Amino acid sequence: MALSGNRIKSSSGKLYGHLFENERTGFPLGLYWNIFIQCEEIEDGDDSLPSAVLCDWLTWPISKWQELDGMCLSESLCPAKVESSFYLYEHHPLRLDRLDMSRIGFSSDFRTRICGEFSLRGMGGLDGDNIILDVECDIMFSGVYVVPSNFPSMDKSASGVRSSLSQFLDLDGLLPPRWDKFRYVFQPQPWEPSRVEDSSNT
Repeated sequence: MALSGNRIKSSSGKLYGHLFENERTGFPLGLYWNIFIQCEEIEDGDDSLPSAVLCDWLTWPISKWQELDGMCLSESLCPAKVESSFYLYEHHPLRLDRLDMSRIGFSSDFRTRICGEFSLRGMGGLDGDNIILDVECDIMFSGVYVVPSNFPSMDKSASGVRSSLSQFLDLDGLLPPRWDKFRYVFQPQPWEPSRVEDSSNT
C-alpha cells in the first residue's frame, strides 16, 4: 500500500549548529543550523524501515542560541539553500512548506513542527506522489559543532575555535568546547532554576 502521511510519526530529534565554509559551492563562512527528527519505523510487509525528516543549511538572524525560540521558515536568511528530505532507505527531497520552533520553558528543548510534501520512487508498494508530511516533535538542542580540519587557516586550539565561533554566536549559555574525536562541541549549559530565580529578582 502506498505510504500516507498519517503513517509518519515522530519519536525524537535534535537541533544543532555548525560552523562551515565552502565558497566554491556557495556557502560562505557562517553558522548553519540542522534539524534531524527520528520517526517511527515504516512497516512494509515483513520489513520495518527506519525513517526520518531532515532540514539542513538553515540560517537565522540570531546572536545567541536562546533566540532560536520562535524561529521559523520565513525567518530564514537564505531559504533557497535549505535542503529538506524524508529519509526512507534513502533521502527523498521534501518540499518544505512550514517550519516552526518554540523553546520549552527555560530548557534547551524546542517543540518543532515541520510540514511539507514529497514523492517516493523505488520503494515498491510504498511509492506515491505528493505525500503530505506533518510532524511535530520535542527536539533537543545538542550544541554547536566546529570541525577544525575544515578550516586550514584556523587556530585549531580551543581558544582559537572559541574566537572563530564568537564572530557568529554569543558563547554565553554554552559550555567550554569539548573535543569529540574530530570536532569541538559547544553544548548548552544545563538549566539551573536558581539562576533564573536570581536573575528575576535583580
